[in-house]
Amino acid sequence: MKKTFFTTLLVWACVFMAHAQGTYYEIKEITLHADSVEVVDTVSDDELLWDTLAVDTVKEKYELTSDPKRPKVRLHTTHGDICLELYNETPLHRDNFLQLVRSGFYNGILFHRVIKDFMIQAGDPASKNAVPGQELGNEDDSCTIEAEIRYPEIFHKRGVLAAAREGDEVNPQRRSSCHQFYIVCGRRFDDDQLDKTQLRMDERTHGTVTLTPEVRDFYKRVGGTPHLDGQYTVFGEVTEGMNIVLAISYLDTDPDDRPFRDVRILEATVER
Repeated sequence: MKKTFFTTLLVWACVFMAHAQGTYYEIKEITLHADSVEVVDTVSDDELLWDTLAVDTVKEKYELTSDPKRPKVRLHTTHGDICLELYNETPLHRDNFLQLVRSGFYNGILFHRVIKDFMIQAGDPASKNAVPGQELGNEDDSCTIEAEIRYPEIFHKRGVLAAAREGDEVNPQRRSSCHQFYIVCGRRFDDDQLDKTQLRMDERTHGTVTLTPEVRDFYKRVGGTPHLDGQYTVFGEVTEGMNIVLAISYLDTDPDDRPFRDVRILEATVER
């Protein structure tokens, strides 16, 4: 998909109201090359999305603390680089993901499912050669991984990497897809919203998963997708490029949540 010529400079800017926060988030995308997109973030609220006043520290606030003991994977995408660290607490998912990256499996794969304020998803091998409008994400899930759910120590905070899976009705053991993963964008919640989320979780988990005070506090301050906790395996987190993840999450999509404009992983590499 690489092209060797420069495209005409295209600048577009969209300002979005952050969900239930009264906070504005502005994304500017500048296309300088067919395979190179620079994303610049600015803010128009003194509270910001995660508790800072300084515009020049926005990008730093997106990133999580790097751990030198964790394996590190870089996704070079058409929108920019996303750096992931894999949790050693979930060794089955860690090793499977590393094997797929080393084999080149993710090279050319699309982010085929994108939902604003929720997540971006990739990993369907059919997406490599998908035509516009083709429905994706329904690959054969005969290859699965045993669940490694480590809640509440590991939860669905903004920026985590988790494994997609079939629903409980056909997958009561909550085994993960071998290939498909998602990165959480999420949003911040207030106490009333978290109380309602807990009721929803009680129905899905028969009351076995509870939002702890520490987890609730994080969702109020930083954000995430709490209704998935205790039900999907989280096995890593973004340490660089969360601004790229958020920019992808705001793309226009078709009724199947596939972006009209393809977002492709050009190359995935293991960095350590």
